[in-house]
Amino acid sequence: MKNLLIIPVLLFAGSLSAQTFNFEMDHAALVVTDLDKSVEFYKDVLQLKEIKAPGDKDKIRWFTLGNFDQLHLIKTDEMPDIKTRSVHFSLNTQNFDAFVASLESKGVIYTDWPGENFKQSKRPDGVRQVYIQDPDGNWIELNDAKYPSK
Repeated sequence: MKNLLIIPVLLFAGSLSAQTFNFEMDHAALVVTDLDKSVEFYKDVLQLKEIKAPGDKDKIRWFTLGNFDQLHLIKTDEMPDIKTRSVHFSLNTQNFDAFVASLESKGVIYTDWPGENFKQSKRPDGVRQVYIQDPDGNWIELNDAKYPSK
């Protein structure tokens, strides 16, 4: 009888380990010291659309990135000391050249991966990329990666 009970338990346990969760990106959150200045940066430079955020508008603001993905800006009094390009979030656009021209017309400094100003990098997979910083020094990668639509 005990052996008969063990088989269903083992089958159930095996199905749990084979389960996948199919995660999708929901949002990225950044801390900023001057929320209004950062909101203007994300609206002007990246041309992101602000959406309604729950809670105090003086402490948190949200932007849509399309496909239900979001960027959350959260006001802080003290920024963490992480200023390396390795810690970044990334956005892609099929209008990469126009975007880079927009950065130049607005006087926004962009760099390649090694950090040379006004230069682009090319990843080993051929994707072109540049990096910019928001007013608090958060790094953002912008690239021309192409993915099948969701």
